[in-house]
Amino acid sequence: MNFLFLLGIVIAIFAGINIGGTGIAPALGPAVGSKIIGKTKAGFLMAIFSLIGAILIGPYVVETLGGGITPSENFTLTASLVVMGVIGFSLFATNLLKIPMSTSQVAVGSVVGLGLFSKSLHLDSLSHVLFWWFITPILSFLIAAIIGRYFYFSLNEKWGFKMDKGILGKLIVILLGCYVAFSIGGNNAANAIAPLVGTGMISMSLGVFLGGLMIGLGAITIGRRTMDTVGNEITEISLMGAVIVSGLTAVIVNLLSILGVPISLNQVLTISVIGLGWGRASRAIESVGTPKNMEELFSDDVSKKIMVFWVITPVISLLVTYFILSLI
Repeated sequence: MNFLFLLGIVIAIFAGINIGGTGIAPALGPAVGSKIIGKTKAGFLMAIFSLIGAILIGPYVVETLGGGITPSENFTLTASLVVMGVIGFSLFATNLLKIPMSTSQVAVGSVVGLGLFSKSLHLDSLSHVLFWWFITPILSFLIAAIIGRYFYFSLNEKWGFKMDKGILGKLIVILLGCYVAFSIGGNNAANAIAPLVGTGMISMSLGVFLGGLMIGLGAITIGRRTMDTVGNEITEISLMGAVIVSGLTAVIVNLLSILGVPISLNQVLTISVIGLGWGRASRAIESVGTPKNMEELFSDDVSKKIMVFWVITPVISLLVTYFILSLI
């Protein structure tokens, strides 16, 4: 078997395992943090539902990355390895160096770099992705802020205690965690496997199965460690807040997956947390009549960091991919 193809499989496995290892915290972190289930059970639930998500809706995103933005003919084995190498390095930087890069944005930027190098880009598909990248953080923030301002307090008053103690509440927390896991598999499996599918050396069905399987393996193996260190934005808020932002994030990511848009779940999640906190704080300030600058209602540093990396991540991966391909 071709050595380069085997190398591509190894990189895909590495990418999938790391996606699963970091994805388990936002998916099932609330259930584990509230001691509803243990880390081992969380890992297996993540494995099952991320695989289902990859199989059912993963192909939409794979089509975008593996042939929608640039023609699949451009995905020679060498070019695919360059794209996958850039994606793999971004995972290394994210997990080891704690640089908040989005693997989905790295993947899109790298594929665009390949398209520019090959002088062949599908601008309609690219503009579709860029449009939703622009709209998504705004929608996430606004919806979460509206929930935080107008619905959070009544929901927490009615369901807060039941979430912590009641069987129904615990079941809701677990089911929402499984739904988030489904979303991660559906959107992020493409990051690990789309370039190989683009080469035509593996089929779409085998590709998404392999991607989902590796995400699950990562959740079971390294997920126990990352559960303690990843996803602080969601585990530091109340359980009710965690349920709201998890559910909102999963719905948004699933809809974008069906539209074929690769998106960063963690960035959508963090913006939703900020929006929910902003809405809650503005409601509380209004109720006590205490004036306060709106800038103080959420972390300005966190917001700026997200926006900066939202813009520069795909640009950097585009340039790096184009430069490497120019040298080959």
